[in-house]
Amino acid sequence: MPGNVAVFNCHIPGVSYNENHVLPESVAITSWVQDGVFNIFPSWEIDSKIIMIPKTGQLRIANVDENDLRHSYTCRIVNKLTGFTQESSTFGRIYFESNRTMAPWSKSNDFTVHLVKQGDHLLLPCDVYGFPPPKVT
Repeated sequence: MPGNVAVFNCHIPGVSYNENHVLPESVAITSWVQDGVFNIFPSWEIDSKIIMIPKTGQLRIANVDENDLRHSYTCRIVNKLTGFTQESSTFGRIYFESNRTMAPWSKSNDFTVHLVKQGDHLLLPCDVYGFPPPKVT
């Protein structure tokens, strides 16, 4: 729905995530590609409209609007052992539901355990959805 957050997960055949949506150590999502030409790399810039979460490789697009509907997204992975890179064979797009009636807020049910060392960065996204879009403070 307009104003909400769109979340894309990278799906590559033959690559499995664990229960915390983390890839095996031998595989890394290196980037997302918008419209086949624009690379989106991992970032800690949480105020950006489009961000790739470093640990999970998820692509998050904040405050989606009509302009976001025209873009498509694919993801790229690399096998750290072999150096082989692969791009997802299908792409993701944002579509709005035609029903824009009031909807109660809901939150993502993703639960992830993060282990960090002192001085490391940790990004804790808080995804909530609804119409009109809820505000997180």
